[in-house]
Amino acid sequence: MSSTDSDKVDKVLGWLEKNAFWNADILSVGKSSTTSGVGVFLNIDNSEEEDNLLLRIPKANILSSKNTFICNLLNDFNELHSNNPEVNLTKGMHSVVISFIYELSAGKNSPWFDYVSTIDPKQENNEFSNVPICLWTDEEKEMLKNTECDLLGMLNSDELVQFYIECIRFADINKKYAGMPEIFDLQLPSKNNELESYLMSNHFEKVVSFAKLVQTVISRAFAVDDFHGLSLVPGADLYNHIVPVMKQEGGTPKIQGRENVHFVCDGDDVCAICGEPDCDNHDDGQDEEMIEEIEEDDVNFGSDEQEEEGEGEEEEQEEEGEGEEEEQEEDDEDDLAEDDLASSSDSEENEENDDSHEHDEHPSDPESDTEEVPEISEITMDYIKDMEEELENEQDSEAETAKSDEEVSTLSLSEDEDAEATEVMQDPQMGHSMSAEEELAVQLSDSSQCCDIVLTIPPIEKNSNELFNTYGNTLSNPYLLQRYGFVNDFKEPNVNDSCILSVQMFSYLKNYRQKNSGIKVKQLDTKIQWYEEVGFDIVNDLVNEYKTNHQDEDNHEHHEHEEGHGCCAEEEEEEMADNATPETWQLSPVVRYDGSLSPQTYALLEIFLMPYKLFHAKLVNCQSSRKLCKRIFHLLLPFENTSHHEEIHQLIKTWCQNRLSRYNDYTSMKASTKVRQDIIYNLIKQEQCVLQKVINELS
Repeated sequence: MSSTDSDKVDKVLGWLEKNAFWNADILSVGKSSTTSGVGVFLNIDNSEEEDNLLLRIPKANILSSKNTFICNLLNDFNELHSNNPEVNLTKGMHSVVISFIYELSAGKNSPWFDYVSTIDPKQENNEFSNVPICLWTDEEKEMLKNTECDLLGMLNSDELVQFYIECIRFADINKKYAGMPEIFDLQLPSKNNELESYLMSNHFEKVVSFAKLVQTVISRAFAVDDFHGLSLVPGADLYNHIVPVMKQEGGTPKIQGRENVHFVCDGDDVCAICGEPDCDNHDDGQDEEMIEEIEEDDVNFGSDEQEEEGEGEEEEQEEEGEGEEEEQEEDDEDDLAEDDLASSSDSEENEENDDSHEHDEHPSDPESDTEEVPEISEITMDYIKDMEEELENEQDSEAETAKSDEEVSTLSLSEDEDAEATEVMQDPQMGHSMSAEEELAVQLSDSSQCCDIVLTIPPIEKNSNELFNTYGNTLSNPYLLQRYGFVNDFKEPNVNDSCILSVQMFSYLKNYRQKNSGIKVKQLDTKIQWYEEVGFDIVNDLVNEYKTNHQDEDNHEHHEHEEGHGCCAEEEEEEMADNATPETWQLSPVVRYDGSLSPQTYALLEIFLMPYKLFHAKLVNCQSSRKLCKRIFHLLLPFENTSHHEEIHQLIKTWCQNRLSRYNDYTSMKASTKVRQDIIYNLIKQEQCVLQKVINELS
C-alpha cells in the first residue's frame, strides 16, 4: 500500500532520474485506482512486448545499513556495547530502521534526502493503521483476545520497546560522531530492569512515534541480498499491494498471486562481508576446511595405506551392521502385523546439485585509453539493453580466447569506448573524470549489482492499467497487520488465513492426564518428548520436501527471468515454507482457509493416538535415520496413512467449535479509530469463517 502523497511524487521521480533508471516512457504515477494514495500505471500505447524492465537501481544507491554513514558505528556498537542479543542493529529490520532514522535526521546532507523526506509516518487514513498493534489500547487488545494476533504474541510490546532502548543507547554513545536524532534524545535510568516500564510510563508518546517509524520502514523494505539485507529501494515501494486468490487446479486448491511486477535482485553467491559476488577472500567455510585438511595431513602423513585399510574395515563393519539391522527389522515386522513399512514402495531420495555461477572477467583495450569518452545525454531502455548485449558478447568471446590475469578487466561495457569509460572512473591519474550520468550508466550495465522491478503480467483495464506488486502471497491477515498495518477486506478474504488450535490441544492433553492411569500418562509424555526432540523437525523437513517435489510447474511460469537474476519465485517458495512451518510443536495444530488441516496437525495427532507399542518399536527403536524418515512419512503424515483420520477429524471439529466460542463480543466494544474498528471486524470475521468452513468440511 503506497502512502506517498501525490504532491511528493515529483521529488521521488527526480531522485530516481539522478540515481537509477526509471522507465518514464511507459510509466506514470497518479492517484491509485484502489487506494486513497498514489499508484504506478502502465502506458499501454507506449509499451512494447520486450519492455519489461520498469526500474533498475544500483545496490550502491539503495538505503541499507551498509550504505549509510553510520555503518561502522553500528558494527562497533554491536561488538562492544550491545546489551541485548535479541537486538542486532547491523542486520534485518533493526538495521534498516535505525539507518532510515539517521538519514532522515541528516536532512539535506543525506544522499537520500529527496526520497526519505517524502515518507511521512504520522498520517493514518481509513485503510491502514500506522501504529503497530502491540501499542493499541487495552480495550482494542481485549477485542482481539483469542484471535491469531493474540495467540501468536503480536499484542506484546516487549520486543519493540527493547529495540527502542538499544537505539537510544546507540545514539547516546555515538552522538558526537553522528548527531542525535530527536526521537532518540532521552535519558534512560541506570537500572536496566526499569527501562521498559520507564519508557511506557513516562515517554509513551515517543514510543508510539518510534513505532510508527518502524512500521513505516518495514512496510516499504525489500530483502536484497546477504550483504545489504533488508533495505529501502526507492521507486520499488511506489507499487500498491494486491491480494492473491485461491484457484482449483485438478481438484487441488492452489494459491495464485495476481501481481503484475516482481522485485528481482541477484542475491546468489554474494559475500555477506564485502558484498562482492563469488568472493574468495571471506569464505570462512573454505578456510576451515583447508585448516582441517592441513591438520589431517600432518597427523596422517605417511599413513595412506593404513588409512585405506581402516576405511575398508569400517565399510565391511557398516555393511554387516546394516545386514543385522535389516534382519532385526524383519523380525520386528513379523511381530507387528500393522503398518508393514517394509513392503511400502518408498522412492529414493533425490540429490540436488547446486549450480555454480561463474562471473567472467573481461579484457580491456589499452588503445582505448587515448579515445575520447562520449557524453551521455540520457539513459534509456535501449541504452541499457545495448550495454548488456555488449557485455554478454564480451563474455562469449572471452570463452573462446584465453586471457592472462593482467589483460582481464573486472568491468567492461564494450571493446572500445565503454572500457575506456570504466578505466577513467577507476583511475583518476589519467586526467579524465566521468560525469554522474556516465558513472550511473556503468553501474546500471551490471545487472548483478542492481535491483530491478520487472513487468511479469500486463495490467487490466478494470484497474485503469495500474501495476501491482505483492507484499507476499503467503502472508495471512495477522502478519499483514503486524508488518503493514492493514488486513484484507472480509469481502475479498485472505486465502492464506489459518487458525491455531493450540489452546484446545492443551485442554485435550490436560483432560487425558486427568482421566487416565499413570502408565498411559507416562507413555503420552514419552511420545510428546520424542516428538519435540526428534520427530518435529523431521516432520517439517518431510512436509517441505513433499510440497517442493509436488509443486505444479505452472505456478511459476510467469516468474521466469533472464539468467543471472535472482527470481522472486525462489524467495516466495522460501517464505511459503517458513510460513507453513510452525516454530514449535505446540503451534502445530492449524486449520486453513480452504477447510483443510495442515500436515503437521495430522502428524501430531497421530502421535497422540498411536499405540505405544507401535510407537516404541517403529520410531524410538529405529537406528537408521533414513528408515526413520520413511517411517515417519508413512505413519504420521497424511499423504499415505489415513488410519486415524476419522478420529482426528472428530477431534478437530470439536476444537474448532470450542475456538469459535472463545471470541469476545467485539461488536459491543469500540475502538479508538474507525480504521482499527474495521480491521478488528475483518480480522475476526475471517477467522470465524475459516473455523466454520472446517466444521462444515469435516461434517
